[in-house]
Amino acid sequence: MSSPQLYYTSCERGLSGCTGYQFNAATPGVDTRVLREVERFTVYEPPRALPPDEVHRHPINLCYSPDLGGAPVLSRVVSSGDDPSGRPGNYFAHSLVLDEGSETLPAELWGASFWTDRPVTDPRLPGITLPPGPLDRRRTSAWLRDRAEETIRGLLVSVDAAIEGGAPVLLIADDEATAHWVAALSHLLPPPLARRMSFATYSGNPEETLVHVMGVPPGTDTRGLRGRFVVFDPGRPVPIAPPPVHTASSAHRSFTGAESAPLHEALDTFEEGPIPEACPETLALVSLLVHAGVEGTPALWAASLPYSSGREGPLSEWRPLSAAAFLADGSFPAADPDLRAVRAWLPDAVAWLAPGQSRHLLHRLLDADPDTPHDDDLARLREVAHRAGDPEATERLEGLILRRALDGIAAGASAPAMVPMRSAWAKEEAGARIGALLEGGLGIVPTPDRAVELLRWAGSGGVPLPRSALERYGAGPIAHRISASPPEAEPDRYLTELLAAHSPIRRGVAHGLAVLPRRNLARLAAGPTGALMAKDREPATALLRELRMLELREDDPPGLLRAVMDSRREARPWAPPRLADHDLDRELLLRVWGPTPGPETVTAALSLVDGRTRIAPDVGDWCARILARVPPRGLEEEWHHALTLVGRLMLRLPESCRGLVEEWAPVGAKVAALRRAHGEEGARLLVSLAALLRGCRPVVETVALRRVCDRVLDWDHRLCARVMADCPSKVFDSYCEEVEERLSPIERAHGRSVPPLEADLAVRVFLTALRLGAEPGTSGEPGVKGARAGRPRGGEGGERSAERGRTLLDEVMGPSTLTWSRREAASVRKAFDRLPEGQVFESWARGFRDRHGQGGLFGRFRKGARRA
Repeated sequence: MSSPQLYYTSCERGLSGCTGYQFNAATPGVDTRVLREVERFTVYEPPRALPPDEVHRHPINLCYSPDLGGAPVLSRVVSSGDDPSGRPGNYFAHSLVLDEGSETLPAELWGASFWTDRPVTDPRLPGITLPPGPLDRRRTSAWLRDRAEETIRGLLVSVDAAIEGGAPVLLIADDEATAHWVAALSHLLPPPLARRMSFATYSGNPEETLVHVMGVPPGTDTRGLRGRFVVFDPGRPVPIAPPPVHTASSAHRSFTGAESAPLHEALDTFEEGPIPEACPETLALVSLLVHAGVEGTPALWAASLPYSSGREGPLSEWRPLSAAAFLADGSFPAADPDLRAVRAWLPDAVAWLAPGQSRHLLHRLLDADPDTPHDDDLARLREVAHRAGDPEATERLEGLILRRALDGIAAGASAPAMVPMRSAWAKEEAGARIGALLEGGLGIVPTPDRAVELLRWAGSGGVPLPRSALERYGAGPIAHRISASPPEAEPDRYLTELLAAHSPIRRGVAHGLAVLPRRNLARLAAGPTGALMAKDREPATALLRELRMLELREDDPPGLLRAVMDSRREARPWAPPRLADHDLDRELLLRVWGPTPGPETVTAALSLVDGRTRIAPDVGDWCARILARVPPRGLEEEWHHALTLVGRLMLRLPESCRGLVEEWAPVGAKVAALRRAHGEEGARLLVSLAALLRGCRPVVETVALRRVCDRVLDWDHRLCARVMADCPSKVFDSYCEEVEERLSPIERAHGRSVPPLEADLAVRVFLTALRLGAEPGTSGEPGVKGARAGRPRGGEGGERSAERGRTLLDEVMGPSTLTWSRREAASVRKAFDRLPEGQVFESWARGFRDRHGQGGLFGRFRKGARRA
């Protein structure tokens, strides 16, 4: 796969369209985030010790980062003299966006023939297929031949720490030597770790170069960098003894922490600062890598990678993989450090290893050293054998564990923890014995603390517990102990553990407590003992959980009802003791909502019903008692929905309410049509509705008129006056009630927060009263000139119409004005500004307030808002 290319320099023509530092050319499609990061990453500062014009002597910076804007990028940056304007310090960066699957390591491409240092005229660059790099393993091995092994070891330890967030490594070497050192590190490290290592073969400003390994020219003053960098000067002579000669049998030998001290002492003789502390696993693998050499590590990693999880990080996590590869090979006896490393790693590694790999390593461990491992190691290896599906190894390990346990007991030691057994016969025998003990096999029933120890022992060995014995133990001794204690008493920790950890015991306890009186059982369920079963899904404990929920009564009645109904439905197939026969019944509804529920509770309850719900016959009686009452104002819609649900579910209602659903059906349809209608159609529908309501139940009549009058208030005042003039008295009364509710709700009279006053509604009502024939001037205030303008003499319907208009003014709207604040009254007056009746309204309102001792409407305005 080809790699996109990028050219960056100071030039006259480039991708930015102007002169200056920019990308001269690029392969199309490179992410802009990558471009920004490459521009920052490839900044070049020539050495201060060299003249700016001696470009050929300036070092080359081959730099690599595994993540520049989300992509691995390799760049070659060279000094290129003066920029197009004649200023010195220009540089040219040739960058490649690498394919993560490429086999070529970045450091191998030092000196590759495809690198360029000249800008081009065509801004579109093709991708490039990477050839094998010049710094291959053969050339790197030859270059390392005369280098001290301690230098390589120190670099490996330091770079491993740097990759994991430690101090960066600073090499005092020229650019080519640095490239060779980086290539050596890349060839020695595990391939995934090598690709995570960022580097730069030259840095003019180490503190601004964000890589793991970088080079600075010889002679650079590094005294100010000590402590922030691990500084190596490979050019200094190293007076150390030659490394030991490794025989064939030690080709893969691990090195323990005992050999790490000489390594650190030797490194102190040539490095500029202390190398990072390393664990024995890291030092052991470093020694193995140095011994294998650049040309030997491919075979080492090829053998180790099959055991990788893909999540290994530092070298210490790669150490068990190399030990496992050597152990699996079996060509030479494994050293004890290798065995310890594999024993510690294998219990986790079995999760990603193939079963065959786990079984092979397990047998190799047992063949190499069956007696040295600790008891805990054997237990973990036994779990490995189980997970790998190796019954032979399982039996072999169980034999070792049991033999050690028996030997220890024979020697007077305490009995060890029970070993999880895989043998079916052993499990059955252990389980049967536990059951007999719980039922008094030793002549006495064990107390909860002894039962806990028995069951813990069984659980640690994977013994299947006898469910019937546990149930009988819960229904007998445990249930008796609970019922004999006060309901508010906290159960001891042993009883708590028995109930929390063992569902058969909970099931038995539920059966044993079911004989208690319901009130006693409810108090017990609401106490600490009931809390232990509050989240249980065991069907037998359904009654206890239901009683606890009902006793505690949270602030979410629908949620409480749903929880109880779900609990009953889930438990019913198992026929737990004393479970209610129905999912929903009247007793449950009364417990949830109390004795005086409203229509919204019917809606909330019946909304939870589906095709699976078992409904008791008395639910219909509960619904009927609620729906037969006139609902509080504002709940008419809820009453309608509730009645609709009752009809849809075909609940069985008492004789007195059976016709309620059928009676409401045509009325509800007429109400819905009227609420959708406009103008004359609404007036006609109101007349027909009034006729339809004759003979209906009071609740039907009241709900229908409330819902209709709420809509009538929005009609034009002329249409409304014509309808109100001739409508039945009940319609007019309902209209007046709705006006009073909207213009002066009861909350306003008590000083509570209410919605803003509807000034336009006040205007429409006043005009409706005038249209009906009301004479504002006859109420104690001289008539206002022009008060009759725009309305026929005698109103819409003669004396009856005029009387209704006076009622609307004096008994409905007038008292409402006494509750208005100054701001609300001002909003009404403003709404009248557009109408000729504004003077009529102000005159009437002033007179009404004077008659009722309020000091005049405007006098009250001056005093501020005051509630009636």
